[in-house]
Amino acid sequence: MVTIYDVAREAGVSAATVSRVINNSARVAESTKSRVIQTTRRLNYFPSAAARALASNTTETIAVVSPDAYEPFFLEVIKAAEREARRRGYHLLVHGLADQDSMADSMWSILSSVDGMIISCRCHESYFQVLQQRKMPYVLLSSRESGVEGDCIYPDNLGGGYQAVTHLIQHGYEKIAFIHGPKSSIESHLRFDGYRQALEDHNWLYDPKLSAQGDFSKTGGRRAMRALLGLDAPPRAVLTANDVTAIGAISVINEMGLEIPDDIAIVGFDNISMAAHIDPPLTTIERGTSLCGALAVRTLLDRIGNPDAEPQDIMMPVELVVRRSCGC
Repeated sequence: MVTIYDVAREAGVSAATVSRVINNSARVAESTKSRVIQTTRRLNYFPSAAARALASNTTETIAVVSPDAYEPFFLEVIKAAEREARRRGYHLLVHGLADQDSMADSMWSILSSVDGMIISCRCHESYFQVLQQRKMPYVLLSSRESGVEGDCIYPDNLGGGYQAVTHLIQHGYEKIAFIHGPKSSIESHLRFDGYRQALEDHNWLYDPKLSAQGDFSKTGGRRAMRALLGLDAPPRAVLTANDVTAIGAISVINEMGLEIPDDIAIVGFDNISMAAHIDPPLTTIERGTSLCGALAVRTLLDRIGNPDAEPQDIMMPVELVVRRSCGC
């Protein structure tokens, strides 16, 4: 195995100089840096990640913890986070968690292998207590919860729900329904609050029958849409808590021989990439998914570099993306 001392001898420099080049130190002359880099390539030398971690007391690795790493929204967040982490010289570990029990096991196992965590799922307060006790920097991709002392990044959920319903009202739709996400989701509750606020501001009474429970999944969207279409007076338009729910709802509408938007209009939330490619293309709320992933990495690395700074609450603006599913 080629060592750092072999590279130093071949390049005619000290091992400390090779180390500075590998760590991109500004204290090395460009000509020397070029010679060392050429030597590492010629000798096929790769620095030991374990040795670098031991020497620097860092792993140069951060983790993203999400409930389902293959769900479209999280895939887009993860891709953007990975690009930004790589650009900043960090590796990204991805942990997809199905439930609270697996979350506990996985979070404890990765604490010693990363410099910080991006958490995009709901956690028990005790998990945050452990992170804080161990001084593990973290960013939560959600509104601030009880016990959270890290940075929080989240979209304007209430404003997004308000924009969507206002748009439908201005189109002349009546009987606007809402399909929720999981009962535990703060984001879903805030989007529903925006829905209700828009109804109230336009002097419409909220009808509890037009509220159906989903779970951010296609299956949940299908189940909720069947319930709404089974009402004696079904809705004329629907806002869903996320785009995946909307896609499930659309499949039921199509199966029942109804037309979108002629018989029923539908609006989603998230603007995942497939929203523009379904039939009809989905009107939805853009929440800056890719920007969220990159911003989470930048915020986390800033926190790693300045652990005593005041925690931030970063609310990202949202925008209605109008397509054909709402009748436009």
